[in-house]
Amino acid sequence: MADIRGLCAKYDPELWFPLPKDEASTAAAKAVCARCEARLGCLTVALDRNYEFGIWGGMTEEERRAIRRRGGQADVLRLVGTLV
Repeated sequence: MADIRGLCAKYDPELWFPLPKDEASTAAAKAVCARCEARLGCLTVALDRNYEFGIWGGMTEEERRAIRRRGGQADVLRLVGTLV
């Protein structure tokens, strides 16, 4: 959701903030992110700014917390292959 060029700009903002445990909504948001060329930049912004809520760069709050616990930004570059 960080980049005006992102596909997220074409969707209702509610999509990016699914209710906890709403797996269908989370999967829908992640599917949009998977097609977005701004995904890595979006994820990087979310990690840099410590965004706590929402789907950013195709990752949930829990997934971003896991990246931070494992060492932060360096992991993003290693994860790019798994995000594609």
